[in-house]
Amino acid sequence: MRKYFIKAIGILALIQITLASSCTKLNEGSLYDFTPLQNSQPNLYKDSTGNLYWSVCNDNYLSYETCNSNTYAAFYDNLGQCSYLTGSNEFNTSEFDFIDDDNHSQGIIVKFQSGQQVNGVQQQFVLYVVCDSSINTYNSQSLEVKNGVYTLSISSKAGCPTVDYSSIWNFMNDNKWVGTIFLIVVGFFLCFFGLKLIKLTLFLTGFTLGFLLSFFIFEACLKPDSSSGLNWTAIIVSVLVGIVGAIIAFKVERAGIFCLGALAGTFLAFIIFNTFHFASSNKFVLWIEVGLCSFIFGCLCIYIKSYILILASSLVGAYMIVRGISLYPGGFPNELTVSQQLKNGDWSFPWYYYLYLAAIIILKVCGGIFQYRRYKNKGSSRESNTSDDYRQMKK
Repeated sequence: MRKYFIKAIGILALIQITLASSCTKLNEGSLYDFTPLQNSQPNLYKDSTGNLYWSVCNDNYLSYETCNSNTYAAFYDNLGQCSYLTGSNEFNTSEFDFIDDDNHSQGIIVKFQSGQQVNGVQQQFVLYVVCDSSINTYNSQSLEVKNGVYTLSISSKAGCPTVDYSSIWNFMNDNKWVGTIFLIVVGFFLCFFGLKLIKLTLFLTGFTLGFLLSFFIFEACLKPDSSSGLNWTAIIVSVLVGIVGAIIAFKVERAGIFCLGALAGTFLAFIIFNTFHFASSNKFVLWIEVGLCSFIFGCLCIYIKSYILILASSLVGAYMIVRGISLYPGGFPNELTVSQQLKNGDWSFPWYYYLYLAAIIILKVCGGIFQYRRYKNKGSSRESNTSDDYRQMKK
């Protein structure tokens, strides 16, 4: 089993490196893909005052001599004088703002880091990308120059978010007390009493998985300007899906046990990725990795049974407790967006994130030891080292 697990991790790492990209940007839950603006030759905008050459994406500097400097934008006036408008730092270190803070689908504004000074005035390039899903490359609209700031307005599908997590996630942040209570209460039960009342554990696990699955689907589908009523509808539907998942996990015991292991694998994957800063700009890679970890731990729960159930329930519970506490002080990475933020350099782990990590480990160890010592039978076989509920469930 161990050698297959190592091989799986190696394959995941290879996939992650292969699919990594430096031409996407995750901004407050909205993911933008700038590859439609990336060309083998510099993009060009001409007007009566001169020529503006520009480019995007990491290390994709203008491909010919431009003011003797690596830059993403350069302006040549009619006299042939060149001004470089950006620095040479990575594209993703630029400042990104929304055209409309309430509707991210309107487009995005890219403010590159400043370039050289001309007559005491700092030069800068700003790219104003209006969303138009019908334009596969881009259409230039206008260039405005004011106080050394060159603002180029274009229309492109690059201004349309490919994924938007902003609506329902922000709604949940505004009502975080609900999530805090649920995570702490359920997490405490799973961490310390998961095996004693295994039926209830499976019921809660099925509910959690069903709710999260439905929640993530709504998260990906809802528009950022969705109404409060629509967000509440999404929450209610997610609860109903969670109840269905709970009933299935309760009635179909092997399915419930697999779900518990899968949930533990999911949380363990997030912990590993967050701790070691594994990241990919492809939005599917993290979920492939989580899927494999979930499958492995789900199978372990079915075939190794009692001991792994203690490990799984205590891990799930510890993660939920700490995650619930973290909703108010913050500093815990968003599981939906952390891989993209790490790739873009948008997320730096605060020192107290590692306090969260330490708390998860401590709670997991304490919960596991508590369950093992409370419910083991000295001198009995490995299969009977479980609670009465679990032994009855196996019959």
